[in-house]
Amino acid sequence: MSTYQFKGAGAALPYDSMFAVLKRNINLPALVATDYGKLALASAPTVSLSSFSGFVLNDVMQLWHVPAGTVIVASGCRVSTVEGATAAGLLGFATGTQTALGVADSTTADPDAFGTFDLNSAKTLAIPQVKLDGDVEGFGDVYVTDGSIDMSFTTNRTYAAAIFDVWAVVFRAFEPTTSR
Repeated sequence: MSTYQFKGAGAALPYDSMFAVLKRNINLPALVATDYGKLALASAPTVSLSSFSGFVLNDVMQLWHVPAGTVIVASGCRVSTVEGATAAGLLGFATGTQTALGVADSTTADPDAFGTFDLNSAKTLAIPQVKLDGDVEGFGDVYVTDGSIDMSFTTNRTYAAAIFDVWAVVFRAFEPTTSR
């Protein structure tokens, strides 16, 4: 298992921003063939990869770094080119570098908190983070420390063919006193 990020990535949502739609296009064939230099290991975020063969089982891609106080309201994924075999991406916070706080619980990692997406089906799926079944479960997930929104890869294969857009709708609910 490896944890990746985009080389030199910083905060996706500035501390003084209130609302944003975060979006990434993930083009796995391009990342494998020519764009691997845009990726880095999270443990060495300023060092480009010298090669990349695709994501494998339990790899994590940190898509966006978000500050404490960020609330995830909705997320989605549009697959334009399928992987070609069973392939799923989990959107959540897999790295355990942050905590999300709901009404009933808090946790340091929830890999599929924001959705599970079939990367072998050309479709669009949008998921609100507020339950629509009448149960009160809070308004999305709140990061109470700085962290990242991650995609994890869950099937035992190499992910190298899919092209997809992934997005998250977020806003800043509060600013920690240390960020002022």
